[in-house]
Amino acid sequence: MKTNFPRKYQLNFMERLSNMNPKENNSMYIYGVKFPKRLFVGGLPEKVTAADLANFFERFGTVIEAKIVLNNKGNSKGYGFVTFYSPEDVGNVMKSGQIYMHGNRLNLGPAVRKQKPDVEGEAIVLVTDREKRQQHRNS
Repeated sequence: MKTNFPRKYQLNFMERLSNMNPKENNSMYIYGVKFPKRLFVGGLPEKVTAADLANFFERFGTVIEAKIVLNNKGNSKGYGFVTFYSPEDVGNVMKSGQIYMHGNRLNLGPAVRKQKPDVEGEAIVLVTDREKRQQHRNS
């Protein structure tokens, strides 16, 4: 998912990132690539399967893939990802308010692959803990 920006914008963006203070406002910065069609789903019940997750989120839009993240013993880590056909489907989920699955309140958010900024101009999002807490409160 590379996006090549003109060199002057790449340098400007990298300069702004390097001038940011990670300890400012008692926050930790997370750098990564945001996947607009993918949704992070946390707080999953232990026994939920990928098929259960896909079926559950079909009411919001067309689900392309659902994945439960497993530990090294093959047990659920309690979170996963749902990939939709369009970013609008992800928006439908985020606008719906609090969502419960088998009695568990789900923690929903954007799917971001964590990584350091790429000098070549890869599309990078910058999220702070404060922003994540605000997103959580709004859901």
